[in-house]
Amino acid sequence: MQQPNDGGSSQSSRYDKVVWNTEMERVFIELMHEEFITHRLQSSTFPPSVWARITERMNSVMNQGCLFTAVQFKANLIDCAVLGVC
Repeated sequence: MQQPNDGGSSQSSRYDKVVWNTEMERVFIELMHEEFITHRLQSSTFPPSVWARITERMNSVMNQGCLFTAVQFKANLIDCAVLGVC
């Protein structure tokens, strides 16, 4: 999984400014669902290893450079929108 460097370079800016579109959200939700089913997770709180796999697959499938933390943040936003609990 690619990680940006901390120097404020153009690479870091590129990773920080990924704009999520509807297709990315659909793929992201499918990947989360796959992880939940495939690994028979007992909780909706994913461990870091699962977030790492989701981030890596998301970046590969969508040809993006999403950060691990940005992917987790997006999941929280989706929870807020779906559950109405923020």
